[in-house]
Amino acid sequence: MNFDIRRLLALGLFATVVGCADKGGTNGDTDDTDVDTNVCTSGIKGTPVPANGATDVYFRSTFYIEFITDEKATATFALADSTGADVALSAITFSDDGRSAFFQAASALAPSSSYTLTVTYSCDKSAPIAFTTSATGAEVADADFIGKAYALDLATTTIIKPAGVNALLGSLLGQLEDAIVIVPSVYDAGAATIKFYGGLVPPDGSQDACTPTIDFPVAASYAGNPYFEISAPEGIDLTVSGVTISLLNLQLSGAFSPGAEDIVGVNLAGSVDTRSLGAILGDALGGATGDSAVCDLLGQFTAGAVSCEACPSGDGDFCLTLVAANGVAAGQPWTIDEISQADVDANPACVVPAAAN
Repeated sequence: MNFDIRRLLALGLFATVVGCADKGGTNGDTDDTDVDTNVCTSGIKGTPVPANGATDVYFRSTFYIEFITDEKATATFALADSTGADVALSAITFSDDGRSAFFQAASALAPSSSYTLTVTYSCDKSAPIAFTTSATGAEVADADFIGKAYALDLATTTIIKPAGVNALLGSLLGQLEDAIVIVPSVYDAGAATIKFYGGLVPPDGSQDACTPTIDFPVAASYAGNPYFEISAPEGIDLTVSGVTISLLNLQLSGAFSPGAEDIVGVNLAGSVDTRSLGAILGDALGGATGDSAVCDLLGQFTAGAVSCEACPSGDGDFCLTLVAANGVAAGQPWTIDEISQADVDANPACVVPAAAN
């Protein structure tokens, strides 16, 4: 089985984004050079998230802007609704090098409504980014989603952390065939919670009866119907090609689209212990081996800008923080059963014959 970090990031989570135009120009241009080269070298890189003119923006979208130069001390951001009234934003978070920023509206935006995000940065440049939210945001009945399988495609997300390694992660780790699927199983109206389980599922939707499903030990908060938040502070484990991959301190959120056809706006945060990835990536690491092989490659690729961090186990700097935003988990016509380790142990088909003497 091949492995794809974009799909793992659910578990992994993602090319980063963001583009605009200079004041008076055409917003949305992708231009890595400064229009006023004789004045300064500032600029916005890529395509904005959301893109100028987008008409299906998630009502709790994470905005993401990537700059050509360090704009931590100079960039400002303002959001306004269709009447021109200001909309409060959350705190702005910049990358360590000051070249990218992400944030959200302080509260959920209205569905099917128009907004303008104005980005102002050095050299007196600004970019208005006009967008319209999708219909997602109205309440959804639990009968529409209980027992339904949703396949998370992290290729639809924006990787916010680590910054600047999307090309590497996409080419090096972009080959997982299985989808990461989550299934809402129990809705508790009194507590306003949803119990989920999940697992890795082949593209045809078949399920391995001898592999336990992922158990999210804490029910997701659903007080913000159709929005939910899953928290797994102790982490979860995924098994790929017989190798266990640990996703630590996992936070996962999203919202059901009208009719619960899909889960949109999937945000994922956590960290991954990279030591297990080396055994799966094999030749993709160029022959490198050892616990630090993946971390070493990331450091080389980013000239030291990205480095692994201490793992909660305390036995070394082998963990990598991952943050991905605005993904989609499409609803699938699959029946995915919840399977415990006890179910596997009791299944005669899963018993490994004893070796002959």
